[in-house]
Amino acid sequence: MLGNVFEWVVDWYDPYFYERDALVDPVQTDNSSGLRVVRGGGWATRAGYSHSTWRRVVEPETINNTTGFRCARGG
Repeated sequence: MLGNVFEWVVDWYDPYFYERDALVDPVQTDNSSGLRVVRGGGWATRAGYSHSTWRRVVEPETINNTTGFRCARGG
């Protein structure tokens, strides 16, 4: 989940989401902020800041060489 690029997740950004909702695999579907969440850390992340629970806020149109996605299939 980390060390290559930040990964896009399904969540829209809400700075107070974790204060209001369950902490077990929550999904933020309200897009009122217009911002998306990426998680993890990439090759350009400073030492000590790269961990899978770290989230970063980005514009949905963000394109760069430190942000990507992972293809996964649920079991």
